[in-house]
Amino acid sequence: MSQKGSMVFRQVLRKCGMAIVAAAALGGASKGAVAPDDYRATFEALRAADIRLQRIGERLATANAALCDRRQPALGVALHGPDQYLGDAKAAAIAHFAFSSPLGIAGTVPGGAADKAGLQADDSIVSIAGRGVDTLTPGPDDTAATARLAAFDRFVATLPDATPLSIEVRRAGAVMAREATPRPACRARFEQRDADDADVSADGVLVQISSRLLGELDDEGVAVLLAHELAHNVLSHRRRLDQAGVRRGLLAGFGRNVGLFRQTEVEADVLAVHLLARAGYDPELGARFWQSFGPRYAGGLRLRTHPAWRDRVATMMAEAPRARAAMAEGRMPALIASRNRPLDGNWQALLVEAD
Repeated sequence: MSQKGSMVFRQVLRKCGMAIVAAAALGGASKGAVAPDDYRATFEALRAADIRLQRIGERLATANAALCDRRQPALGVALHGPDQYLGDAKAAAIAHFAFSSPLGIAGTVPGGAADKAGLQADDSIVSIAGRGVDTLTPGPDDTAATARLAAFDRFVATLPDATPLSIEVRRAGAVMAREATPRPACRARFEQRDADDADVSADGVLVQISSRLLGELDDEGVAVLLAHELAHNVLSHRRRLDQAGVRRGLLAGFGRNVGLFRQTEVEADVLAVHLLARAGYDPELGARFWQSFGPRYAGGLRLRTHPAWRDRVATMMAEAPRARAAMAEGRMPALIASRNRPLDGNWQALLVEAD
């Protein structure tokens, strides 16, 4: 099954919990329950996508920790839980992934803290730093399917970002303790949003990418989009927009809102060049990506709040040599100094217009 197909399948499981629809998505029978064995290929495709997203996201977040005023330990794990699966799929997922707690390890990032500590895929997390995962309280705004993940993430963010942490897991019925030494990372949680649109977003902590984009893009394309959203978080754009009293939704594209949103978008493009470079990517990657991605996906109402894709290409290409110079000279990107200033809507000062 294609990666895109597997993402749509989990959307069905989460939102509908209908075995009959799930069977159709798998190409199985049009009615009746789906046997647990029929889920295996899809579950493994989901696992691979989750690990891939965490690997790319953590690469960006750890490489740029020095730029971030909020940091957290990078554990090097892709997490999931039984609450993400509904209907017949939930029982099948519990069996397939050996869930015995609200959170399990889908997989580890190669060379990351969990990998080095000997944690494995299908370990169920019992506790971290002495706190049982079943005692973590979901927040009022958490989505039901990922509430346990969000609660765990918030607790981990309160822990020292480079101090060894004790993690208890249950494996094959036995509880074992491992000590993981994390790396400092920017405060961020990376998540795929099960949807067939082409969208990425950030809310100050959470960075989401739609399952469609995750399935269609190669690793470098995903890295460009994650870097842009991580840049929004690093520059505290949501907080600064709130302080400016912007209107969101359809009203975002009118009046003074336009200039404020465009300023954040141009700033995120510029800083993303630096984030990518510091993570070992070619600083010109973002410009090349938008040259291909822009004509296919840019347009619609977002043209009012986002620059034209050709201007984004020109702006990011112009920033590439500055990113190289900043790294060579050990300097912070200039935009970092602005993150505590009010937005002024002056997006033209940063934008390079295409010829």
